[in-house]
Amino acid sequence: FTLHYVTNPSIEILDSERARGSWYFNVAATYAPTNKAIYLAGRYNDEYVKREGEWVYQRIVLDIFYSTDYDHGWAQQRWNLPGPIVVREAANRKV
Repeated sequence: FTLHYVTNPSIEILDSERARGSWYFNVAATYAPTNKAIYLAGRYNDEYVKREGEWVYQRIVLDIFYSTDYDHGWAQQRWNLPGPIVVREAANRKV
């Protein structure tokens, strides 16, 4: 299970074929390997390209600010995962 709350979009058009964007997120999820409830927060840093007249993702990078067990919360237990994490390269998926 995962639920992403994505906020504060910022998209910059670099030229007629390229753009970049960032989105802050909060995630409530069940971490599959341990079946524990967790929270994550961070920022997506995206790169977009225009292909055949449509914007698609070129690159998605996940910059995690914190990840913690639900039972402990971020005040008692905060750790950073190695990052930034490249989620997808040349995804070619519509934006």
